[in-house]
Amino acid sequence: MQHQYHNSLVLIVLLIIGSSISKTVDEIFVDELMRNYDAREAIVPGAAVIIICNGKQIFRQSYGFADIETDIETTPVTNFRLASLTKQFTAAAVLLLAEEQSGRLQLDDLIRRKWFPTLPLATDAITIRHLLTHTSGLIDYEEVLVPDTDLNNQLHDSDVLDILIAENRTHFSPAGSRYRYSNSGYALLALIVEQASGKRFADFLYERIFQPLEMHGTIAFENGISTVMHRAFGYSGDGGIYSSIDDLLKWDAALYDNRLLSSESLRLAFTPATMTDEPGIQYGMGWKITGDMGTECTLSNGRLQFRAYSNPITNLSLDAFFVVDTSSTNLNLVEFGQMKSVLRDIMDDLTLGSVRLAILFYGSKTAVDIVHTPTNETESIGRIKTKIQQKQFRRKNMQNPSTLNMALAEVERI
Repeated sequence: MQHQYHNSLVLIVLLIIGSSISKTVDEIFVDELMRNYDAREAIVPGAAVIIICNGKQIFRQSYGFADIETDIETTPVTNFRLASLTKQFTAAAVLLLAEEQSGRLQLDDLIRRKWFPTLPLATDAITIRHLLTHTSGLIDYEEVLVPDTDLNNQLHDSDVLDILIAENRTHFSPAGSRYRYSNSGYALLALIVEQASGKRFADFLYERIFQPLEMHGTIAFENGISTVMHRAFGYSGDGGIYSSIDDLLKWDAALYDNRLLSSESLRLAFTPATMTDEPGIQYGMGWKITGDMGTECTLSNGRLQFRAYSNPITNLSLDAFFVVDTSSTNLNLVEFGQMKSVLRDIMDDLTLGSVRLAILFYGSKTAVDIVHTPTNETESIGRIKTKIQQKQFRRKNMQNPSTLNMALAEVERI
C-alpha cells in the first residue's frame, strides 16, 4: 500500500520579549483556531504547535494525521519536510567552514575558478557570497526542468550542476548587482560543502549541526540512503531536510548564542545584503529580513538583539513553532490561506520588543518568508487591539467567538 505522508509545512517562529499577555493570547488563538480546523473534516492534514516561555514548555499540541490512510496521528516529534527552510542549514554549514579560516572555503571564492570549472563562462564572476544572498543571477533549475518531471524521484545537487553546465547564460550581469531567488545556488552550496569538508552534505550536517544540537530526529534526506518513510519530494541543499517542532526549537535557540556559529557569522546571516522582489523585505544569508534590524543587529549578552529596540528590563522570551501539512487534497487552499493569514496576524501583532517571525508554505510552489519585525511596546499594543477588532473573519473561523473578546480583554489590562 502506498501511503500519503507528504509532510510539507507552514512554519511560524515567534520570539517575544515583553508582556505576560503572550501566553494567554497565543494559547487562546492558536488552540481554538487549530481545534476548529481539526474538527472541520473527519480526516485533516497533520499540524503541531509548541510554545516555550522563559525556557519552560507552556503549550504543546498536535492535530490531524501524519498518514491519513493508516490513521497515524501527528505528534510533536512527527518529521515534516522543511522545503526551503533547508537553506538556513545550508547557509550555516557554509559559514561554519568559512569560520575555520583554513583557506579551503572563503565567502568570496569564485565558484567557477575554484569549485566548478565546468560551469559556463557566464558564471565566471559568481562567488559563494552571491549564492548565499541570491544575487548570483544563476538560472533556477526549476525553470528548465523537462515538463511532467516525475516529482516522486529526487533530483540531486549533482543533477542541478549538470543542468547549469548546459545553460550558458545567467539572468543578469554582473553578479551581485540585483536579487533573484535561485534554488540552484543553494544546491551548489551543498556541493561546495562536500568538496571543502570531504564529507557528504548529509553527514556534515549531522556531525556539525544536528548531533551537537541534539536534533536527533532531523535528517537530510538522500534517495536510497536515508530512511525517512513516505517522504515528500525534496532536494538536498535547497530543500531536503526533515525535522520536527521539537528539533526546530533547538535549532532556533542555537541561533541566539555562540554554540554553533560565531558572532560574526550570525551577523552575516542576519544582516541584509540585498533587497528582494517583495516590498520592504531584504535578504541576508539564508534568511529574508524586514524591519529595522540588519545593520542595527548586534549580539548582546549572548542573545541576538536589535539595537534600536533592545530593552534590558524586558525578560520574557517566548518561542512558538506552528507546523501544518498542506499537501492533502482534503485541504481547502482558500481556507488554508485564510488560516495562515490569521496566524500571521496573531503572531505579528503579539509583538512586544523584538520579534522573529518565519512562515514557510510548501505546496505546488515553495515560498519562504523569514521576517524580522521589531516594534515598540505602544505600537504593538495598538496593533493588537486594531487587528482583533477589525479582523471579523476570525469569528467565523472559531467555534467560540468569545475568545476574541477574551483576547481583547487581556490587551486592555496592559
